[in-house]
Amino acid sequence: MPTNAENPVPSSPSDDDPPIADLDKRAYYKYMESRLNIFEANQTAMRSDLHIMQGDVHSLRAQITKLELSCTEQFRRLELSCTEQITKLELSCTEQFSKLELNLAKTQADMELLKKDRGNYVTKAYLQEELLKITWRIIGLLIVTNSTLVGATFYIARHFP
Repeated sequence: MPTNAENPVPSSPSDDDPPIADLDKRAYYKYMESRLNIFEANQTAMRSDLHIMQGDVHSLRAQITKLELSCTEQFRRLELSCTEQITKLELSCTEQFSKLELNLAKTQADMELLKKDRGNYVTKAYLQEELLKITWRIIGLLIVTNSTLVGATFYIARHFP
């Protein structure tokens, strides 16, 4: 290490070197004392920073605990809300299902009545057949009526001039 007036650091003494002069020892001790003072100041600053950081850690832990409690409470509320909604849905589904069962029972009863009274009801094929018969009767009636009217007109025109 260099030894100068600004930074008096002695080199390691060897057996051949004469002992360090008193002036050099005083400068060295002053230098070491200033370094020690700087070290102690830094140590004090670090301890205060450590205390600040410990306080921050404690406040963060408190905030985390509050958040955990809040999350737990919100989860319970959400769970209760979901349970209530599921219960409402189950009741609604049960009511709708019972209505559907009632309607199904009514429909089955109506189907049984239809099966029993099948002869009293008309089918589509039967209706088409009857409409065809009526249509041909109307066409025949129109042909006969028109033929009669044409014949009557011809007779009157020939015999009553």
